[in-house]
Amino acid sequence: MDRETGTTLMELLVSLIIMGLVLSLSLPSLQRLVANQRLAAAANDTLALMLQARSSSLVQGDIVICIKNTDCDDNTPGPGLIAFHDSNKNLKRDTGEDIVAETGDTKQIQWQWRSFRGKPWFRYKATGKGYYQNGSFYVCLKNVGKRVVVNWVGRPRVESSIPKGSCPATQ
Repeated sequence: MDRETGTTLMELLVSLIIMGLVLSLSLPSLQRLVANQRLAAAANDTLALMLQARSSSLVQGDIVICIKNTDCDDNTPGPGLIAFHDSNKNLKRDTGEDIVAETGDTKQIQWQWRSFRGKPWFRYKATGKGYYQNGSFYVCLKNVGKRVVVNWVGRPRVESSIPKGSCPATQ
């Protein structure tokens, strides 16, 4: 008497239930991983923008970096950064001034600049050094974030740990 081989409907249902449980348990950690990678990419974009602006300042002169959509006169969080050649040194982007670099617009990530002197912009002089200021660009996703610290010489670095409450809650 030959017995037929194969899986029964009951075995198939049990295996589907087990796969569903494993997937539901791993989903929150997968979401955290995606959010952390998104945040790390935005912080690295900010670091690249700072390095590009610093090297461009040696060639073009004064480069100003500020939050997009603020006209460089406001410290409110915004959707990205912009670095431009400030030919007339008014610390605002006027028509005709070249954009050196900018970060991508994202709806989820917010950037905020906090400086020692409270200025809403960071400026590189023609020597590639900061214009007598230091501070941090906070890159935030919901209530977590990273910061890109710029010392008074103008050298940027990324820090992963930021103080609690440093990131404003985003939509």
